[in-house]
Amino acid sequence: MPYLNIVGAPGTAGAIFYVPAWRTTRDVDLPDVVRRALAEDPTVTRVEILSDSYGLTETVTRDGER
Repeated sequence: MPYLNIVGAPGTAGAIFYVPAWRTTRDVDLPDVVRRALAEDPTVTRVEILSDSYGLTETVTRDGER
Protein backbone atom coordinates (compact mmCIF):
# COMPACT_ATOMS: atom_id res chain seq x y z
CA MET A 1 0.00 0.00 0.00
CA PRO A 2 2.01 2.95 -1.25
CA TYR A 3 1.90 6.59 -0.35
CA LEU A 4 2.58 9.68 -2.44
CA ASN A 5 4.47 12.61 -0.91
CA ILE A 6 3.68 15.71 -2.97
CA VAL A 7 6.13 18.56 -2.30
CA GLY A 8 5.36 22.13 -3.33
CA ALA A 9 8.52 23.99 -2.40
CA PRO A 10 12.13 22.90 -2.04
CA GLY A 11 12.97 21.96 1.53
CA THR A 12 9.38 21.44 2.65
CA ALA A 13 7.91 18.21 3.96
CA GLY A 14 5.00 18.06 1.53
CA ALA A 15 1.65 16.31 1.88
CA ILE A 16 1.41 12.54 2.14
CA PHE A 17 -1.48 10.79 0.41
CA TYR A 18 -2.37 7.15 0.97
CA VAL A 19 -3.03 5.02 -2.13
CA PRO A 20 -5.00 1.84 -1.32
CA ALA A 21 -3.47 -1.38 -2.65
CA TRP A 22 -6.60 -2.26 -4.62
CA ARG A 23 -6.27 1.03 -6.55
CA THR A 24 -2.71 0.28 -7.64
CA THR A 25 -3.61 -3.22 -8.80
CA ARG A 26 -6.76 -2.17 -10.66
CA ASP A 27 -6.77 1.27 -12.18
CA VAL A 28 -4.04 3.55 -10.85
CA ASP A 29 -0.66 3.82 -12.54
CA LEU A 30 1.50 5.62 -9.97
CA PRO A 31 4.12 6.93 -12.44
CA ASP A 32 1.27 8.39 -14.53
CA VAL A 33 -0.26 10.03 -11.44
CA VAL A 34 3.15 11.53 -10.62
CA ARG A 35 3.56 12.94 -14.14
CA ARG A 36 0.05 14.44 -14.05
CA ALA A 37 0.64 16.05 -10.65
CA LEU A 38 3.80 17.72 -11.94
CA ALA A 39 2.16 18.79 -15.23
CA GLU A 40 -1.13 20.08 -13.83
CA ASP A 41 0.07 21.98 -10.75
CA PRO A 42 2.93 24.46 -11.27
CA THR A 43 3.53 24.68 -7.50
CA VAL A 44 4.48 20.98 -7.25
CA THR A 45 8.25 20.58 -7.50
CA ARG A 46 8.73 16.95 -6.47
CA VAL A 47 6.66 13.80 -5.97
CA GLU A 48 7.97 10.84 -4.00
CA ILE A 49 6.50 7.35 -4.18
CA LEU A 50 6.80 5.80 -0.72
CA SER A 51 6.35 2.19 0.38
CA ASP A 52 3.80 1.15 2.99
CA SER A 53 6.44 1.78 5.66
CA TYR A 54 7.17 5.28 4.25
CA GLY A 55 10.44 4.07 2.71
CA LEU A 56 11.34 6.05 -0.40
CA THR A 57 11.03 3.96 -3.56
CA GLU A 58 11.16 6.66 -6.24
CA THR A 59 11.43 10.44 -6.56
CA VAL A 60 10.42 12.44 -9.62
CA THR A 61 11.18 16.16 -9.89
CA ARG A 62 9.72 18.81 -12.17
CA ASP A 63 12.91 18.63 -14.26
CA GLY A 64 12.28 14.93 -14.84
CA GLU A 65 15.12 13.82 -12.59
CA ARG A 66 14.65 10.53 -10.78
